[in-house]
Amino acid sequence: MAHKVFELDNIGTVYVYKRRGAKNMRLSVNSDGKIRVSMPTWLPYQAGLTFAQQKRDWLATQSQREVFKNDQRIGKYHTLRLISKSEILNTKTRLLDTEAIVYYGAAATESQIQTAAHDVAKRAAKAEAEQLLPQRLKTLANQYDFSYNALSVRHLKSRWGSCSSKHDITLNYYLMQLPWELIDYVLVHELAHTRHLNHSSAFWATVEACLLDYKKRRQQLKHFQPSLLPVKSA
Repeated sequence: MAHKVFELDNIGTVYVYKRRGAKNMRLSVNSDGKIRVSMPTWLPYQAGLTFAQQKRDWLATQSQREVFKNDQRIGKYHTLRLISKSEILNTKTRLLDTEAIVYYGAAATESQIQTAAHDVAKRAAKAEAEQLLPQRLKTLANQYDFSYNALSVRHLKSRWGSCSSKHDITLNYYLMQLPWELIDYVLVHELAHTRHLNHSSAFWATVEACLLDYKKRRQQLKHFQPSLLPVKSA
C-alpha cells in the first residue's frame, strides 16, 4: 500500500496511506499511538496532511494512549493477568491455555509492563488463531463450495487477510479480536477471491451469495483495525 510519512508541528509523525477502493478519508490512532490517515489513491498526500491538521483538536484528546489492564480479555478465551512478584526484577511472561500472564517486579517501569503485556497478548492471539481459524475456514469452504490451496496465519500490518493467485490464503491473527460475524466476513471475502482475484461485481455477488448481510458486516469492519487494543477513529 503506497504511503508517506510526515512530521507535523504539534501533532507528531503522521502516516498517510493511499488505499485502492477508498472513497473517503479516515483518521485513526492505533494502540501504539501511531497516527494514520487513509485516503483514496487519487487524492494528493497534502490532502491527508490537511485532514490531520483539521482534526488537531480531536488528536489532542487521543494523547492518553489505551493501556493493557489486568483481567482484560484477549481473543476468544484468554485473560490477561498482571501480577506483582517480588522475586523477579523487571518482567517475565507466561502463556497458558486460558491466561496470558505478565509477572513484574519492583524495578519494572510501566512502559516495561506494557511492552511485556503486548508481547504475551500477541502470542495469545496467534495461538488462538492457529487453533481456531483453520477449522473455521475449512467449515465455510465446505459450506459454500470453495476450495483453497493452503492457509497461513501471521501478523499483517494493515490487512485482515489476503489470497494469492495460487489460492493460498493468509489470515491475520489479530482477527481473534473481532466478533465472529466479522471474522466470518473476512474469511468468506478471502474465499471469494479464489474465484475472482479482484473486487468486481462478480466478486461481490459471490460474497453476497454466502452472506446476505455482507454490506452491513463490511461497514462494521471499517470501525476496526488490526490491533490488540481498541482503535480510535475519526
